[in-house]
Amino acid sequence: MFKAMLSEHGYGIAGSLPFGDLTADRIERERPDAVLVNVTDPDERSMDRIRAIQDVRPSPIAMFSEDGEPEQIRAAVAAGVSAYIVVGLNSNRVRSAIDLARAQFDEGRHVRAELDKAQAALSERKLIERAKGIVMRQRGLNEEDAYQVMRKTAMDRNIRMADLAKTLIDATEILG
Repeated sequence: MFKAMLSEHGYGIAGSLPFGDLTADRIERERPDAVLVNVTDPDERSMDRIRAIQDVRPSPIAMFSEDGEPEQIRAAVAAGVSAYIVVGLNSNRVRSAIDLARAQFDEGRHVRAELDKAQAALSERKLIERAKGIVMRQRGLNEEDAYQVMRKTAMDRNIRMADLAKTLIDATEILG
């Protein structure tokens, strides 16, 4: 019945196996668009299995369960489940769950990528500020002039400001 519902909505089935046989290696090998998990009563071992999958190959995961307790739902989401559906399967609910799992997973991936980008920019900015302080002390310049010296040097050498800053910091640490 479940497979028929999926086919009816245009989903192909890469494989079907008991939850106990679901492994991160299997997900890595199969590379499904979404993972559907049917667990009557999820426990900590179930959550560990979900976390292992997400560590190896992050995937949208929709979990179907009979346990609708808020604590259980929170534990599943914390483990990496994108959509948690309390059983009562029907065709539209399954399609919605898969679509929701994929959309939430994609949004989460986008948010993580933006966070990584912002953290990298902040890290680079900190390097540049630290290097600017070194130039200010070494050359007796104010902040704006030190920045302009670094900017011109980076442009003349065709390197990024962050790379120049890292080189300045490394050189200062070596030379004392």
